[in-house]
Amino acid sequence: MKDAIESMQDLQRLVVADVSDWEHFGAVRTDRWNDLILFNYKTSAQWDNRWNWFERVSRGLILDMRTGEVVARPFDKFFNWGENGIIPDGLPVEATDKLDGSLGILYRWQGSYRIATRGAFLSPQAQWATGWLNQHYDLSRLPENLTLLFEVIYPENRVVVDYGPREDLTLVGVRDRFTGEDYFYPQIAEIAARFGFSVPEAFTFSIIDAMLDAAAHLAISREGWVLRYTDGQRFKVKGDAYRLVHRIITQTTFNQVLEAVAAGTLMGMIEGIPDEFLGQVRAWQAEIEAVVAETRERIQTALAVAPTDDRKTFALWVRKHHPADAPYLFAALDNRDITPLIYKMAFKD
Repeated sequence: MKDAIESMQDLQRLVVADVSDWEHFGAVRTDRWNDLILFNYKTSAQWDNRWNWFERVSRGLILDMRTGEVVARPFDKFFNWGENGIIPDGLPVEATDKLDGSLGILYRWQGSYRIATRGAFLSPQAQWATGWLNQHYDLSRLPENLTLLFEVIYPENRVVVDYGPREDLTLVGVRDRFTGEDYFYPQIAEIAARFGFSVPEAFTFSIIDAMLDAAAHLAISREGWVLRYTDGQRFKVKGDAYRLVHRIITQTTFNQVLEAVAAGTLMGMIEGIPDEFLGQVRAWQAEIEAVVAETRERIQTALAVAPTDDRKTFALWVRKHHPADAPYLFAALDNRDITPLIYKMAFKD
């Protein structure tokens, strides 16, 4: 078996061959429904900062397991501005409102239109969007090569921004599922007008610094913008207020990270954390691990010169030379692992 998937043709061949070990090729999970398979990257791909081809395209990509046909091709993974040191080529040509809902991915099944979300065929958001689509829109004349991409907005799907009673499928992207062509805003707006969809508001910024300054003062009623360059690359620019509230909602705090590191469950925890907070989590993890390593080394050094033949003499020595480290030193004297004590004591403040 190849160790890498480097093209859509590679992926199609493996799908038809009924491969099941997709994590052999990257941090990707799958969802299956009837004869379809959906690929969605795991947060650990972002954590490791590797992003191979397979992981980048696995953002709700749907294939037919019988034939390998690409049933729906959503956006490839795109990043926050300044993330991963990515420098776009060309000039910014579009800035559109970034709506705060769920990505809805249009696909066709046995003559009907359905919507999946990035991770599942039958999530609550996917089921709501499929019902709303078929009640309000006629896509019988939609070219079969197109994947429509929506922001799914309804009251029960609120993340941070409060849209009130609004119920909507806003067309945010169009992609050719066979060639991969990713349409720009004027083409998206034309298709939206043809079928009656709303589109996100478009904005004009003279330079990127103007957008970043605006994001710092953006009200909580807005998430931010999606910035698009002439080379097709997209970047997210999120408002500071939105980021703060989102972090509170997802409980991305130092204590949460400490508990996860102590329990050995950090990689499970990050699956629920938005991409833009992973840098902070990584920094906290490094801080925690540095404190643990420094404390263990300090206690080992102290124990090497301590009088350990007599417990009373040892206690007097500890009281005189290392009173603050007494719990660690007595645990080490008894051959107990001091790491749990470090997690408990070193981060009280």
